Amino acid sequence: MFHVEQNMRKIALFILTICFLGCNKPNPHPELIDPIYADLQKRSADIKKLVEDQKKIVVDFEKQLKEVKPQTGQNKYAEKRYYESKLVLEKLEQLASYYEVRIESRLKYAKAEYLKAWNEKKSWPDPAEYKEYEAITNEQHKKMTWNVQDRIKKYKEESAEQQSSKKSSH
Repeated sequence: MFHVEQNMRKIALFILTICFLGCNKPNPHPELIDPIYADLQKRSADIKKLVEDQKKIVVDFEKQLKEVKPQTGQNKYAEKRYYESKLVLEKLEQLASYYEVRIESRLKYAKAEYLKAWNEKKSWPDPAEYKEYEAITNEQHKKMTWNVQDRIKKYKEESAEQQSSKKSSH
C-alpha cells in the first residue's frame, strides 16, 4: 500500500513538472487575442454581406432596365438606378479587398509584436494601441454632413468673438 502511494506521488510530481515546463512557449496564434484583428475580421464580414446584398440589387435593377419600355421616360430613371447601384457595388468590393489586405497586414504585425513582447516578458496586446485604433476608426466613420446653416452660424459666432476681442484690445 505504501509503495503504491509513493508511485502515485511520483507520477503526480512528474505531471506537474511537465505542466510547468511545457507552458513556457509563445502562443502560435496571437492574432486570436488581438482586438484590432478581431474588429477587422468583423468589419470584413459585414462588408462581404453588403457586397452580396448589393449584387442582388444590381441584378434586380438590370432586370428592370431590360423590362423598361422605350420612350416612356422610365428608361433614364432605370439606367440611373442601375449604374448608381453598380458604382456602389464597385466601392463595396474595393472596401472588401482593402479589409482583406488590412487583415493580412495586421496578422503579420500581430505575430511580430507578440513575439517581441513575449521575449521582453511584456503583456500583449497593448490597450493603448487599441484605444488609438478605436479613436481613429470612429473619426473616419463619423457621419460627414455639410450643413450650410451650421457653417453660417459658426462663422457669425467666430466673427462676433473677433470683433469683441478687437473692441476689448482698443
